[in-house]
Parts: sequence; C-alpha cells; structure tokens
Amino acid sequence: DYQLYCDLRKLEDSCAHERWLTLPEDDDKWEKYAKESGLLNKC
Repeated sequence: DYQLYCDLRKLEDSCAHERWLTLPEDDDKWEKYAKESGLLNKC
C-alpha cells in the first residue's frame, strides 16, 4: 500500500541513498494514487 511505499522510500533515503527496495518506475503510479485518494502527505 501507499504507506508502505512511503516508508520504504524513507528507509532507502536514510540508509544508502540508493534504490534497493522500490523501483523508480513505481513513483508515478504512487503519486497518481496519492492525488486521486486525496492524500496530502507525500513521501
């Protein structure tokens, strides 16, 4: 889900600043989901 995606991105940023749990290709999908769901807090 979206919260898990956000948590994984934060973990990646804090550990190695390298994508190893998420895919860059998913960013647009999750951003669209957040907008459509009215979520104000972005990852």
